[in-house]
Amino acid sequence: MNLPETFSFNQQNLEDFQNCRKLFYLRHILNQDWPALESEPVREHEELMRLGEQFHRLVYQQGIGIPAEFLNLSMEDAEMEKWHQEFTKLRIDTLPGEKFYEKLITVPFGKYRLLAKYDLLIYTPDHHALVFDWKTSQREPQRRWLVDRMQTLVYPLVLALKSEPPTLQPQDIEMTYWYPAFPNSSIKFIYSPEQFQSDREKIAGLITEIESLEPDQFVMTNKVKLCEFCRYRSLCERGEKAGDFRTREEDDEISSPFDFDFDELPTGE
Repeated sequence: MNLPETFSFNQQNLEDFQNCRKLFYLRHILNQDWPALESEPVREHEELMRLGEQFHRLVYQQGIGIPAEFLNLSMEDAEMEKWHQEFTKLRIDTLPGEKFYEKLITVPFGKYRLLAKYDLLIYTPDHHALVFDWKTSQREPQRRWLVDRMQTLVYPLVLALKSEPPTLQPQDIEMTYWYPAFPNSSIKFIYSPEQFQSDREKIAGLITEIESLEPDQFVMTNKVKLCEFCRYRSLCERGEKAGDFRTREEDDEISSPFDFDFDELPTGE
């Protein structure tokens, strides 16, 4: 299939393709409207989404220097105040280096571009790059859920490909997932030249596979449990009732595909 020349790959559309080829096609090629709810119960799901969006916005505003008295006005409930208190304990402001919040970086990747949007990126004086990603999930983090996530591959890869500053090497890149609901359970990944090569080959392979498929070859996943949390399930005749996000957190098979994502990126037309 010929993708538009302006098409860009990112952690979300690559993750979608790995989860379900048809999901990728509907969401990122056809730009199909979502006809169904993602998960139940709706009110609780929407509340968690609101909290996650608010937390990301709060950290960004604090990072760019908005005064504390204005930040306090934006904290609407006790949960957000607690999350912010835990974030403050990280003392991000004391870490040396140049800090970039909500930083979008795009690099050439074959015929396309590869994009990453970083919640926080720090270039340290000793020529390291520290990546922080805030995860507002309500389940305690597990390394096995994150090690194969496209985000874990794409974010350091983009930095390594960008090579800015020029002295930055793959082994100088660290990525930390931090959960305000579990502040003492952060998960860190140290990059390496071997991981860089492996990730570059894997993503190039996925893109080649996507290009090789005809529209009718973007088939539904055989992991039907995933469909409970997919907004396109009614189009695929995989049920109309949404799954309960409170139970999916205890199921390894469906622990990662449809986590809340506050860094939606354009794919191009």
